[in-house]
Amino acid sequence: EVGAFKKEFQPYVEIFLEDEAILPSLPAIYTLETDNDSFNTALAKYSEQIALFESDIPVLKTCGIFEIDAVDLQKHLRPVPKLCKAKVEALIPSLLHQRMDAFFRSCISKTNALSKETRSVDEFVAHSKYLAEVGTQLQVLELGLEHINETKMMMEEQQVEMLDGSAAFYSQVVRGLDDLRAIVVICDQGLDEQQKKLKVE
Repeated sequence: EVGAFKKEFQPYVEIFLEDEAILPSLPAIYTLETDNDSFNTALAKYSEQIALFESDIPVLKTCGIFEIDAVDLQKHLRPVPKLCKAKVEALIPSLLHQRMDAFFRSCISKTNALSKETRSVDEFVAHSKYLAEVGTQLQVLELGLEHINETKMMMEEQQVEMLDGSAAFYSQVVRGLDDLRAIVVICDQGLDEQQKKLKVE
């Protein structure tokens, strides 16, 4: 009978123990470097476990000659997958805001640097080199914004709300990249004129 009981309930207990062990570590596992696929996989996994615990754990189970009342076991096991899912969901809005903040700061820093007037040959040379570097980084920034957009879509699909202020901040993030693109074009177009003005060979 003990063997029959273990066979029936062990799979659920193993899921419970795995989730309980990993629960405190979730913030260290899901970070700014985590891709959206990993978040989707985790949320799908815990959703499946929640459904499994809700529907598949028998309240009464006959094991040999004994009828097992598993109500208390069910109550003990059920909350843990829900807690895991809730913790992962709670991490996403904060990580998205941090990602947007870093992205925005990067765009603004580059825009401000390119907006400075060059008054000497050395400054012009340094400015030209930096302009070329930023030009090559634009594609990476485009991918960064795409990743932010994908995260927003994932949150909508998973019904996870953004932090207060994040939606408005997103508009600034998009504008930050637009402004950087614009200043790169302006600087590119003004190189020849500035070179002549400073008489750079």
